[in-house]
Amino acid sequence: MSSSSHAIALRIALILEEASPEELAEAIDILRRCGNSSDLLQYLAATSKANPQKSQRTARKSTKATKPIDQMTSKSVLELEKTDPNKHQVLAEFDRLVRQGKVLATNDALRKFGERISKEFRPRKALKDNISAVMAMLAPMPQNDMERHIKMALDSSPRREADEYQKLANYLMHGGREIK
Repeated sequence: MSSSSHAIALRIALILEEASPEELAEAIDILRRCGNSSDLLQYLAATSKANPQKSQRTARKSTKATKPIDQMTSKSVLELEKTDPNKHQVLAEFDRLVRQGKVLATNDALRKFGERISKEFRPRKALKDNISAVMAMLAPMPQNDMERHIKMALDSSPRREADEYQKLANYLMHGGREIK
């Protein structure tokens, strides 16, 4: 193979990496309809100069993978891990229960809870954003205040037989002492 064949292969690989399957199919359709004449090259050059950011945004968007909401943890909860392990333990468990829909399962319930915590709470559109906003409001609170708010949320949620729910409720009510 010649060096030009290698260069062509690298360019094709780059195109395949940067473009989505839909963009590739659209490009192939254009080539089928118009051929690869100089008019087509001028058209493509003009289009790419007019929208240089579009292909980069599309490439970034298509490669970005997100975890399911129940596998995420709020940033403010993660930050407590080293600074305040006790508070982190309680808030991480509450964050997990909320993300799994066992407590404050709806966006409306989260919004109301956030507004009860503070009048400065600003509801978001996405559920995961509201969860993070609530956790960010709880994290800086003194542990007793944070636990009081969490207990209020647990008490207002429908009763469930879930072990995790019961463990967190017992921890908050009995201060982490072993319950028999």
